[in-house]
Amino acid sequence: MRSLFILLCLLSLGCGRTDQPTTQITSQVLLHPHTPEHVNHTIRYSGVPANIRDSIWENEQQLIRDLLELEQTDSEEIDRIIDEIVKLRNQIETYKVFVDVDGMALISTKGLGSTWVEHMANIMLTMTSKHTEIREKLHYDTGFYFVLFHPGYYQINQLPEWKQFRKKLGNILLIGIGVGGFCDDQGGKYLCIAPSRVFDFELRGGLQPVNSWRVAIHEFAHAIDHAIRQIDLTFEDKLQQAYENAKEKKLWTHRAMNTSGSYAFRDNPMEYWAENVEIWFIGKNNSGTSYVEDQPAMLEKEGILESDPKLYKLLDKWLPDTNLKFLFYEQDEHLKID
Repeated sequence: MRSLFILLCLLSLGCGRTDQPTTQITSQVLLHPHTPEHVNHTIRYSGVPANIRDSIWENEQQLIRDLLELEQTDSEEIDRIIDEIVKLRNQIETYKVFVDVDGMALISTKGLGSTWVEHMANIMLTMTSKHTEIREKLHYDTGFYFVLFHPGYYQINQLPEWKQFRKKLGNILLIGIGVGGFCDDQGGKYLCIAPSRVFDFELRGGLQPVNSWRVAIHEFAHAIDHAIRQIDLTFEDKLQQAYENAKEKKLWTHRAMNTSGSYAFRDNPMEYWAENVEIWFIGKNNSGTSYVEDQPAMLEKEGILESDPKLYKLLDKWLPDTNLKFLFYEQDEHLKID
């Protein structure tokens, strides 16, 4: 059990409270020209509103009430609730920007300006524009939220949600996780996390930080998968069939699938979907750590239609025919991280 001092501090309603009057800035996300939809949204620079925190994270006062009702001998549950309170405080401190993206919660760490979060909002709206009911399944009332983190300030394993996610991985060591992302179901609250830039080989022929939205698109593809499974109860079986067909015909061969180490666990239908959603929106190159390496033609959307029609049918049904490479190759000076 934790120290008495920590416990008393956590029980104090004034200890570490960060609720302050906030200002709101309302603007409009202008989508890619191929997607005529315009959605008003609010960017809030002082953090996630308290009522939404209760949906996507936890209610601190309820946690404190639960703590007070426990017997002193229940040390394991006391520690668990204290961990939740500490995690919540860390979330409030870490995430300073909130955007209501047509009901989806997009939050970001301190250090990111409005242009970055507006680009991510753009991506989320574009990817769900063909079936906007996906947004209802990813509404913040369901507990979903998307985190965009600033890799200049944070490594992914420094974020509050990492500890719980890491437990599920067991002894798997994630190579390069500092600029990676993940999606996770944490107590019924589904979340996705991605960096605002990654190291990528695709631009300028060398390893360097670029304004690449590849990881963000990949992680949000997992969120879309999570939503579609609730909308269409046949989707999981259809995706599994496409995946098994692709493996049988050697259309899907993960680069690290036959090796030990960090990415072996990614050989599954969910990664098959997310990797090909990347191809759908921005294509792939030959330097990726995971792709359809035996089928170079499938590194572009048209190749999926030719080589893997079962998967193409699913992608075409749920995703807009939109090219997001204009974001991937974005090199504006104002987007660079200081």
